[in-house]
Amino acid sequence: MFHLRKRLPTFLRGSFLPLALALAAGCQDAGAPTAASIPSSGGPSHLTSVIAPDVDPSPDASGCGAPARVTIGAIAFNGTLKSNEAVTLLSHVYDASGCELLPPGGFAWTVSNTQVLAIEGSTSASTLDVRGKLVGTATVTLKYSGLSASVYITVVHGDPKTITITPATAQLGFGASATLSATVTDQVGNKITDRTINWYTSDGNSVTVTPGLNGSTAQVTVKNPPASTNPVTIKADLTAGVLPLGTATVSIVKPECYCPPGVSCTCFPENNTVQPTP
Repeated sequence: MFHLRKRLPTFLRGSFLPLALALAAGCQDAGAPTAASIPSSGGPSHLTSVIAPDVDPSPDASGCGAPARVTIGAIAFNGTLKSNEAVTLLSHVYDASGCELLPPGGFAWTVSNTQVLAIEGSTSASTLDVRGKLVGTATVTLKYSGLSASVYITVVHGDPKTITITPATAQLGFGASATLSATVTDQVGNKITDRTINWYTSDGNSVTVTPGLNGSTAQVTVKNPPASTNPVTIKADLTAGVLPLGTATVSIVKPECYCPPGVSCTCFPENNTVQPTP
């Protein structure tokens, strides 16, 4: 027994109509996405959505015939998810005249790559909840009564969550330098490379920091001589004073015998002293 899908409330119509992610014609299951739902050339890139028509279902369930076409839809969704963002996909089943049915079961949802798009909930219900994970593209396929529809969903990185500086520690002598790298990731570990990273030093009189291109790397240099030999903290962020924040520590190694630049001296290692050379 099939039931009619109810008409959407007024507030979900107009500009908030379901976006039809794909319109797979009611052909018999061929085991592959149709040309209407997935581009036939150029490979998976981005799904172009169209607004589903706001058509009232037939007022009488007995007026609907056998299932002839299935589609996949969603509310206010354009086919792209951020990492850790979720969307509910909706099944639509129609007869040959366009009368929409609401079958009680018999659905089968699959996702081509669950590392990119995680399934949440049942894969046999009339709806499917999916959540973006790793950056990439996955195909979602709906099968019902020998009919099928497929869509591409693209996952992009989420908001920045962590900045990691490597190496996290460095030991440098007077006048020595080292290169540090900063990596920005979202909540699930996707790398974010389109942000500019800012660098700071807690003691500019002892250790300087010079950012590289886009701030993905920075050169730290111990002055000769430094104002202090205390450890210096190097920081990296995207916006001053706003998380995420990455940190590293530079330990300054004082030489056993040190003569200031331009001064001639003699070192006495036995008692760790230096005397000017006459």
